[in-house]
Amino acid sequence: MCGIVGYTSLKKLDLDHKKIVKELKHRGPDSQSYLNLNSKKNHLFFGFTRLAIQDQNSRSNQPFLFKNLIICFNGEIYNFNKIKSELKKENIKFETNSDTEVLIKLIYFKGLKAALNKIEGMWAFSLYNKKTKKLILCRDRFGEKPLWYIKTSKTLYFSSEISIFK
Repeated sequence: MCGIVGYTSLKKLDLDHKKIVKELKHRGPDSQSYLNLNSKKNHLFFGFTRLAIQDQNSRSNQPFLFKNLIICFNGEIYNFNKIKSELKKENIKFETNSDTEVLIKLIYFKGLKAALNKIEGMWAFSLYNKKTKKLILCRDRFGEKPLWYIKTSKTLYFSSEISIFK
């Protein structure tokens, strides 16, 4: 179990990001981290708490960045080793043994729709594309991993736990 939390907002929010991530520490005691991306028009926050199961090395901590993509992923891709082998045949290199890296590279090289059709598992993730400036929230077909959100006129908040929105 891991935890994701974040928001995208048209206005700058005065929130203690470290405290927000710490509130999810029980979901992922092995690592807690966050990333802020701010511009004049948009403010983004991605937080993650990690329960390290696959590739326990810190190189697999999240938010995970590759090229123009940022992902916070909670779950497990059951067929990630098979997908990784297929991508390696296309000369795609990997730095970790995590399913998160396989997922982000599959999305980058094959597209989100193709990736979602290929992966098997349970998940909830936030994916941000810095080029298109789009944030995508996604969870598996059966909703096994929680992903809550609240939308106001200027902000979209999301989290693995509804209690974050108090």
